[in-house]
Amino acid sequence: IRIIEPAAGVRYMQFDSGFGFQSVYNTLLNLKEDTDSSLTYYDYAASVLARIPKPHERPYKVLCIGLAGGTLPRTLHAWYGADVRMTAVEIDPVATDLAKEYMGLAELPLEIVHADGRTFATHNEEQYDYIYVDAYQNELQIPWQLTTKEFWSVLESRLAPNGIVGMNIAALGQTKSGLVNALARTQHAVFQFVSNATLEERRNASHLLIASNTAFTVPTTTSLPPRGAYAMTQLSAKLEPVEVQTNLPILTDDKAPIEWIMAKDLYSN
Repeated sequence: IRIIEPAAGVRYMQFDSGFGFQSVYNTLLNLKEDTDSSLTYYDYAASVLARIPKPHERPYKVLCIGLAGGTLPRTLHAWYGADVRMTAVEIDPVATDLAKEYMGLAELPLEIVHADGRTFATHNEEQYDYIYVDAYQNELQIPWQLTTKEFWSVLESRLAPNGIVGMNIAALGQTKSGLVNALARTQHAVFQFVSNATLEERRNASHLLIASNTAFTVPTTTSLPPRGAYAMTQLSAKLEPVEVQTNLPILTDDKAPIEWIMAKDLYSN
């Protein structure tokens, strides 16, 4: 794990080979006020919460599977304040220690659990309004146990009414990613509604998959700050319902060939 500071006030957390960055901490950026046309996937992910009706007499409950430097919890706290209560599951306590020292994590009202994400979700019976999955191994590979029908069934059982599951996917090599399509096909085996947003129009792009058993809503009014409202508008323009592709496999605990699917995306013309 590396912490780099390419410019004053801007820090990145990088894992492994340093192909990309897993978290960003910008002390010069006001998440409450700034509108930035160069949105990161964290902004899109945070804006999803505004699509969920506010629970009565309690804050939103959010579970992040994968924390790294805590960029998403920081954004959620800036935009929703006391209206959100957050729990994050991070497998690597060293990442948490570095994030507290260099990435501002210690300032956040956040419960942190050091555990495997699937194990935590399986044994913790609390209900969440929003569960966000952003966990990688070897920097680019999603752990196979976080892709299967059995995993999504666990998360579905942990959702409160109107709850949404979101997932960040770094798709490589293809604008029409087999990895994204296989994950969406698998989610459709559990959830009634699955949508995908291609966040960048390039071969190596981030995608946001969101799944739910209730139709997604687009708020006509929102109390989000300008940056959040902008992200929500941009996401609405990008988000499309996923058409079920029955020729794709449903990933299961018995067979989830994630590495093969990624390799096909990378090397197919």
